[in-house]
Amino acid sequence: MPPQPLQAAIPDSGKAPSRIPANAELAVMVQNEPALLPSLADDLLRGASEIAKFVFGNPRQRRAVYHLAVEVRPECRMPVFRLGNLICARRSTLLRWIARQEERVLVHPDGSGGP
Repeated sequence: MPPQPLQAAIPDSGKAPSRIPANAELAVMVQNEPALLPSLADDLLRGASEIAKFVFGNPRQRRAVYHLAVEVRPECRMPVFRLGNLICARRSTLLRWIARQEERVLVHPDGSGGP
């Protein structure tokens, strides 16, 4: 039996979406993003020390992680999120963020943001 599409609730209706069996929901997720489920735990960095080790090669650089996550311009901030009190990031998201930072410098080496 093919997986059923997920249905969202109507905004402000107060009604829950129709009930779909868990295995059908999983089949939809696996069909759309096959690499996401098996590697999610491997992709997740937990704590500023793990993020610092991944980005800078040194877990003692965790203060730099907090600086890049909070204190720089919004368009340049490190993409992190919190799980309770723990700061977390995905390796794949950090690699894309680094690539975007490199593109900004390569396209406009003077930092002007324009031609």
